[in-house]
Amino acid sequence: MNALIQNLFVLPAPLAYGLIAALVFAEAALMVGFVLPGETAVFLGGVLAASGHISLTALLAVVVVAAIVGDTVGYEVGRRLGPRLLGSKLLRQHTERLEAAQASMRGRGGWAVFFGRFTAFLRAVMPGLAGASRMRYRTFVLFNAAGGILWGVGVSILGYLAGTSFSRVEHSLGVASAAITVVFVMVVVFLWHRRRRGARLTGEALETDDSDGRHDTALGVAKREYRGVDRALVIIPTYNEAGNIEVIVDRVRDSVPSADILVVDDNSPDGTGQIADALALRDGHVMVLHRADKAGLGAAYLAGFAWGIGRAYDMLVEMDADGSHRPEELPRLLDGIASGADLVIGSRWVEGGKTVEWPRWRMLLSRGGNAYIRLALGLEIHDATAGYRAFRRSALESLQLADVDSHGYCFQVDLTRRVVAAGFNVSEVPITFADRTVGESKMSGAIVGEALWRVTVWGLRRRLGLQGRVSPRRAAVRVS
Repeated sequence: MNALIQNLFVLPAPLAYGLIAALVFAEAALMVGFVLPGETAVFLGGVLAASGHISLTALLAVVVVAAIVGDTVGYEVGRRLGPRLLGSKLLRQHTERLEAAQASMRGRGGWAVFFGRFTAFLRAVMPGLAGASRMRYRTFVLFNAAGGILWGVGVSILGYLAGTSFSRVEHSLGVASAAITVVFVMVVVFLWHRRRRGARLTGEALETDDSDGRHDTALGVAKREYRGVDRALVIIPTYNEAGNIEVIVDRVRDSVPSADILVVDDNSPDGTGQIADALALRDGHVMVLHRADKAGLGAAYLAGFAWGIGRAYDMLVEMDADGSHRPEELPRLLDGIASGADLVIGSRWVEGGKTVEWPRWRMLLSRGGNAYIRLALGLEIHDATAGYRAFRRSALESLQLADVDSHGYCFQVDLTRRVVAAGFNVSEVPITFADRTVGESKMSGAIVGEALWRVTVWGLRRRLGLQGRVSPRRAAVRVS
């Protein structure tokens, strides 16, 4: 690539224009501008113009057109192949910078496209991110054209001035002194630009907007309020939920617009994770946590809890991706936390709760399982296996989550008994549970067997006094 740049000084003018245009076009069109010297080529083109080898006016026209056309192609590539490109090996090597770029896109919109033109990495990925996020093409073209014109003209003029200044210095000091001076200036400019680029990326990722009370981080976390408790995070584990994830995310956003959503995807073969990435690009309230392998429901929730606790969310909600947990009932759970509960369970088996289109065997299994749990563990909970629930962060922080090794649906029983034993307030609110209509259920004999085995062991340990009994100082379980 350096040889191509050096050839600019010996190529005929038409070929020099073509090489500069190709490098400028390719850096955004192919989303690999951070490894292509497009800006360097434009700068050296300005130096060539100062020497009279090419025309400055023609150079400006070539650079601006190539920049705008390249960005437009990058936009179309992102719109059609965005999620696939975001998961490419090349971009996975720049995860932190890509997350910062995504946060900037969510927070600034068209202005992110404009300002991204002036940083190599952002110049390469912003058009593709704009396409993947379905930014209106008219908006993209407006900000892209403004940035392309300013960038193209500015860098070309800087190169032209540098070439003119070199001629003057050479005339006054001689060739050797002029070369030393130019090298020194280039090193200083490079170091300044590198430091400024790092500050810009950090600033975009941690930008604070006091006008609307929102504080965005590189992962899109935002400060919002809900009924006396500041921030809520809805955690949605996924594995092969491509047919459900977009619908459930939209329903959560409609039901509680202030809540953030974390999709925890276990490397779904059907592309659920990529769909979630596209949703995150369009909506700053949606984030995605990718995990390497399918490790069970419990492990997914523990990863989501750690993510949310680390970002100081006040309420953390468990919700299935298949629509069986109705997002329209989410305010009922959040109201319970805001009213003083530490754990609110969306219950099928309290007054007002019900199931829809459940086969009789599943109803008997659930009711019988919960009756056995109450008997074995001494829990005054009607639906300890329920997966639709909200936790207060302080309750989760006090539990020994590192010791939780249950994976399937008995994970819910495990957390319930820990919360109760720690003396926290538990509330149950009625919900309507509907069976999934898209995709396959994750329920299996192995999951039922794990739950039966673990509950039996916990019950025996409790009766033999091998672990602490349920704390008598806990608040009474409430049914709302």
